[in-house]
Amino acid sequence: RSAFDLPAGQRELRLTGGYGRADLGDRPLYDLAGSYMQRLGGDKLALSVNGTYRDTKQISHNNESRWGEETALDGTTIPFALQETQFYRYNNERKGLGLEFRPSEGSRYFLRGMFNKRDDYQNRQGDRFRVDRGDYLSPTQVSGARIVRAIKSHPTRNAAPNSAEAKTSHAGWPTIDLLQMNKQDQDRTETQYITDFSAGGTQRLGPWSLDLTAAYTYGEQNKDRGQILPEFQLNSDVDLNLDLSDPEEPGFQVMNQDLGYLNDPANYELDGLDFRYQKTTDQEKIGAINLGRSFALGTHAGGVRFGGKLRQKSKDRHDQRWSYDWAGDESVLMAQFASGDTEEPFFGGRYNFFPPTVDEAKVRDFLNANRGTNLEEETRVEDTFGAAYDAGEDIYSGYAMGSLNFGRLLVLAGVRDEYTRTDYQGTRLNEVDDGFEIQPVEDARSYNFVFPALHLRFAADDRTNLRFA
Repeated sequence: RSAFDLPAGQRELRLTGGYGRADLGDRPLYDLAGSYMQRLGGDKLALSVNGTYRDTKQISHNNESRWGEETALDGTTIPFALQETQFYRYNNERKGLGLEFRPSEGSRYFLRGMFNKRDDYQNRQGDRFRVDRGDYLSPTQVSGARIVRAIKSHPTRNAAPNSAEAKTSHAGWPTIDLLQMNKQDQDRTETQYITDFSAGGTQRLGPWSLDLTAAYTYGEQNKDRGQILPEFQLNSDVDLNLDLSDPEEPGFQVMNQDLGYLNDPANYELDGLDFRYQKTTDQEKIGAINLGRSFALGTHAGGVRFGGKLRQKSKDRHDQRWSYDWAGDESVLMAQFASGDTEEPFFGGRYNFFPPTVDEAKVRDFLNANRGTNLEEETRVEDTFGAAYDAGEDIYSGYAMGSLNFGRLLVLAGVRDEYTRTDYQGTRLNEVDDGFEIQPVEDARSYNFVFPALHLRFAADDRTNLRFA
């Protein structure tokens, strides 16, 4: 809305607010917005300022299964075997701030600005039952499977463990903590920025009308704190009984270990650590000019218009990623990172988790203290080099058009020319015996198109138009 929509001498302030709570995790949700408009200096200047703020803390539960053909130990084929199930608990916290500033002088000149910032904090706990790492005795019995567990690293509300009577699901099957098998914690904060400025106006030059527009937009997405992913693995293989009566929610029963063993963080050993930074930026510059006028050719009204536009766009992505293996003399156990927090029942209690959770700050301190010493570092070439790029695209365009009315017939004709140039820089990874050969590559393309146009419109009567293009 424009402040020029207000009567002269008036100003307006609007405030709105919203509050709610998310069922899952019992988290608060906030939503605020406000705007202020005022006409300044009579009819020549107007001011409009708008702002929004949103804060949501939400949890989501997710499971994904992979199925495929497997061969049992007795040689029979299992055409549709459960190979792996992953369970994820996402802990999201998003904050967004938006501002817009827009003064205008009459309808002739304007200046607009917009800023938006969004913080997305995510804690993802992923638990994997790696069924296909074991031997299939039957479609529902597997020996020697592996369990991979994701860890909670951001405290939520404290929830007391469910009673022993509640630890059943899937038609009476004992429910184990699926987050305990191979623990894989992902913690990251992603920040997004969008900034936009535009200015322009319209000016009369005798019979001609001139309008100009210029705009600049910058966007950025980064993970300044880095994304950390520790993985802990249960010290022993597990024998599983599977309940496949509901393929969307398969059930698991560990036959050779009890819940006390599975829930003890001292039985999980650090199997690897992954750390990465990511940053992507996007810029766009636009400038446009249009010049036009109306005229009369005898009794026939018409008009001409000319214009040009420049659009320059660039985008780049630069990642850094490392993986770490522990090389110290003593094993690193999950117990030294324990936070003491617990989680809400998974899938509404279908899977009742009682996991020992991990303090994400302790993991980061561990990485900083041992990086370069007991943690052997390897650069993830595929991400650090293979995912990086710089791309640019410039488009130069111009047009000329004219229109003329011959009674019921309107004739509009014109032509547009568009020249485009693209530039790309990236990296080609060539596989060699000891890894990758890194080869910088770049390419540039350019092309030009001419687009002529002819439009005819005939008004057969007051309710009927016939068109040809």
